[in-house]
Amino acid sequence: LQHALGAMKLEKDAATDKFQQLQQELNKLAKEKAALAQDAEKYKASASPAAAPSNTSELNAQIDTLKRQLEDTRANLEAKTSEARASERQLMKKVNETAPFVSLKKMVKKKNDQIKQMRDQLAAAGVKVDDDDDEGDVAE
Repeated sequence: LQHALGAMKLEKDAATDKFQQLQQELNKLAKEKAALAQDAEKYKASASPAAAPSNTSELNAQIDTLKRQLEDTRANLEAKTSEARASERQLMKKVNETAPFVSLKKMVKKKNDQIKQMRDQLAAAGVKVDDDDDEGDVAE
């Protein structure tokens, strides 16, 4: 059981590392997106009629390029977010399907059933049981 728990911990650590890498990449893409949006706004403001630069066609081309880059960055961000969510779901599925986890889950259910049965027996014997007590102490 210890060996299986160790193996499960290694799998969890590996998946957690991958998830953290994806989160870092998402943060990087988000920062890049913000920078591109800021650049686009700066170019848009400088291309306004009030500024009236002599080279508006070049600025418009730059704005269009920046808009495409922003859209690409948004698409990459969305893809990485989806990938991170999928990795997290896959990790949880792996953990939930491991033999030690299933075994522990069964043991906890069995113990909870035993506690419930004992409380029912105590109640049938006329002993008052405090259900809100975290330690499971019997209140008289």
